[in-house]
Formats: sequence, C-alpha cells, structure tokens
Amino acid sequence: MRKNMIYNISINAILLGLLIISSKIIIPIGVIPMTLQTIAIAFISLILNKKNALIVISIYICLGLIGLPVFSTSVGFTIIYSPSFGFLLGFLFSVFGFNFAKKQKRKEFQILFLIISLLIIYIFGSFYTYFIFTFYLNIHSSFIYIINITILPFIIKDLISISIAYIVYLRLNPILNLKVI
Repeated sequence: MRKNMIYNISINAILLGLLIISSKIIIPIGVIPMTLQTIAIAFISLILNKKNALIVISIYICLGLIGLPVFSTSVGFTIIYSPSFGFLLGFLFSVFGFNFAKKQKRKEFQILFLIISLLIIYIFGSFYTYFIFTFYLNIHSSFIYIINITILPFIIKDLISISIAYIVYLRLNPILNLKVI
C-alpha cells in the first residue's frame, strides 16, 4: 500500500512539474498567450485517474494563486482578473472529458471525447474572457470577437496537442500498465 502511494505521489509531482514547465513556454500572440499547457493537461488527464488529475491541476492553480510563479502571465491572486483565468478553470473540468475518453472502447468515441474535452477548455476560457472584458475591464466586445481571440489562434495547435498526448498515452499505457480507476 505504501509503495503504491509513493508511486502515485511521484507520478503526480512529475506531471505537476510538466504542467509548470509547459506554462512557461510562451508565444505572446495577444490577450491570451500561446503555451503548451493544453498538451500537459491532456497528458495528465489521460495518464492519471480522475482524482489524481484533479489534484495535480488544483495544486498547480493553488500554487499560482498563493504567488508562486507557475502561471504563464500573472502571479498570485490577481490572475482571477486576467482573461486567461477561465482557461485554468476549464482545465479542471476538462479532466472529466479526457477521463471519459480513455474509458471508451471505440477509437472514434475516444477521439470525439478528446475534442469535447478541448471544447470544455474553450468554453470556460471564452466565457470568462467575455466576463472579464465586459464587467471588469469595461470593454464591450462581441462574443464573435472573443472567439476570435480565445479559440481561433489556438485550435490547430491544441488539436495537434491532444493528438500527441493521446498517442503518447496509448504508447505508455502498456509499458506503465496504467489502470483507469
């Protein structure tokens, strides 16, 4: 039992480190910077069970909220006033979709739920950006404009990211004997 717990903590810590590093690889293209967080979130969600994936992502968010420089842009609690905070919330909820994807028997359903998981991230990110623009920054923009700055620049990169995470997961699954719990 203790050996299994140490193994889980070690894997969680390694994947948390991967998430932090992925947030620091930044291409500043506008209001929302382009990072490698999507591939890290997909990989974490596919490798870990739902509980551990939520723990890793929650720890990441908490570390950033208390002021450790783990986020791509803001530091500390001020991130909640940033348009990109909605994507962090979306990461948490996307875990459910990614977890559901790996439980599917047919590949086409797995792929469908991988895409739905990405859409969950986009929905949280876009609506939060719209909320921050409208009610905090007092910038009245159409939702089409919000989609143009929060989804369109990222969709190709993110589809490639979840595909890579899925392929790596499929290759690692037999080697690590990963179990869906």
